[in-house]
Amino acid sequence: MIPILLICNHMLSLKRKSKKKMHQRRKAKNCRCASVQESENPMILEMLQPPTRKSQKVIHQKKTIPAHRFIESELEDCSAPSASGLKVLNSRTFAEGLRLTVVEDDMMESKTEAIVIPSDSYLSLNGMIGQNLAAKSSNQLTTKIQELRSSGFTLGDSKACVLDDCGLSAVSSVVFVASPVFSMQPSQDVAKINLQDAVKNVLRECAKKSLTTVTLPSIGSGQAGYDKGDAAKWIVAAIAGYLEEASDNSSQQQSLQEVCFCLFDSLSVQAYKEGIQANEGNDADNEENDGLNLRGSQDT
Repeated sequence: MIPILLICNHMLSLKRKSKKKMHQRRKAKNCRCASVQESENPMILEMLQPPTRKSQKVIHQKKTIPAHRFIESELEDCSAPSASGLKVLNSRTFAEGLRLTVVEDDMMESKTEAIVIPSDSYLSLNGMIGQNLAAKSSNQLTTKIQELRSSGFTLGDSKACVLDDCGLSAVSSVVFVASPVFSMQPSQDVAKINLQDAVKNVLRECAKKSLTTVTLPSIGSGQAGYDKGDAAKWIVAAIAGYLEEASDNSSQQQSLQEVCFCLFDSLSVQAYKEGIQANEGNDADNEENDGLNLRGSQDT
C-alpha cells in the first residue's frame, strides 16, 4: 500500500513540474513575440535609437524687430517724398512702419493732416509759431479758442488736444500741447519725463482722430528753455516709447504713418539727425548718451 502512495505522489510531482515548464515556455514565447513586434514598429525603433547629429534638429526662429526699433537693414532714403511736401534732410523708419522725417522750412507750408503748436494751458498763440498760425487761419481758430476758454476749458500740464476745421487750407487739424518749461522743472529727470509725456500725448490725440501724418516743431527747445540736443533725443525716444505702448496694448489705436520734424535752423536739424542716430537700435529707455549743448532760437 505504501509503495503505491509513493508512486502516486511522484507522478503528481512530475505533472506539476511539467505544467510549470510549459507555463515558463509560453511566457518566454510571448516576450519574444512582443520584442519582435516592437522591433518592427518604426516609431519604437526611432525612440530606442541613440540620438545622432543628423537627428538633432535646431529650430532657428525668424528674428522679429520690436515696433519701437528702427529697421536695421533700411538704408536712409531722403529722396522719398514726405507727406509734408517739404524737402527731406533726414529720414528713418520704425519697424511698426512709422516714418520720421526732418525738414528745414516754414511749418505753415507743411501739408500733413495736422500740425502741432506748443502752447500753455489756455491755448495761447503768443509764440512765433502761434502768431503765424493765427495769421494763416483768419478768425476761425481764434474763435474756437475763445469758445473753449469761455467754457472753462484748460489744458493740463503736458496734455494735448486737437482742434479741427481751423480755417487752414493745407492741414485739417491743429494739435495744441501744454509744453513744459525747463526752468520750472524740479530736476532734469522730471524735465525729461514731462517733455516725453507731452510728445506721447500729442501722438495719442492724433491717433484718436485717426490721423496718419503730423508735423512737429522742436517742442520745448525755444522759449521753454530745453537744450536742443537733449530735447531731440528725448522726443525721438518718446515716439519709440509710444510705439512700444501701442504694440503692447491692443486697445490703443495707432494710425500714424509719418511724424515730420519741421525745424527753423541748421542747429536744430543737426540736433534731430543726431537724436535719431542716438536712438538707433536702442529701447525707449536706453537714452543715457549726453545730448548736444544747443539751447536756442526756436520759438517753442
